[in-house]
Amino acid sequence: MLIPTILLQVTHSTAHPVYSVCASSLVIGIMGLTWRAFREGWTHLKRLHRVPCSRCAYFTGDYRLKCTVHPSLALTEDAIGCHDFEQASHPTTPSCSNYIVHCKFSEKSIRGVF
Repeated sequence: MLIPTILLQVTHSTAHPVYSVCASSLVIGIMGLTWRAFREGWTHLKRLHRVPCSRCAYFTGDYRLKCTVHPSLALTEDAIGCHDFEQASHPTTPSCSNYIVHCKFSEKSIRGVF
């Protein structure tokens, strides 16, 4: 009966440092992955800020037709080296007026219905 008691004590005394090392490794690994994701996200964000579309003369600011020259490339990373870029005198920024949907009925026809 002495041997199982000794084995239990040895196992208990060696398990605590092993669990501590495993837990520390897990925490350090998660912190490393978080830092890596943050760094990659920051690099991607900096690259997207180099997209010149919002400062271009051909940029409309309308979600239906963003660019009159290259609509499929507008506001994407492929637009970074656009050869047709021309500096706009007043950069277009999306505003609420660009997204207002105009009704096809006039006020008089609406008033006549009610």
